Amino acid sequence: MKLQDKAAIVTGGAQGIGEAIVRAYAAEGARVVIADVAEDKAQALARDIGNNALAVRLDVRDPALPRTATTSWPRRSMSMAVTG
Repeated sequence: MKLQDKAAIVTGGAQGIGEAIVRAYAAEGARVVIADVAEDKAQALARDIGNNALAVRLDVRDPALPRTATTSWPRRSMSMAVTG
């Protein structure tokens, strides 16, 4: 698994391209934060993926985005994919 022991934050991760990125990262072993304003969809996707996913409600227009997302699931190695 290419992304084992890595973590990623995917904004717009609850549907569309963001969901595809979340699923691909999780399939490769990453722990994924699904960040989206559509909290219900993000939660459903996190349940579908299992222990490697965490859903958080985030609006990319909020200047606190990086701090909020990274404190939700702190890791030494993170990447962020922004979609939507």
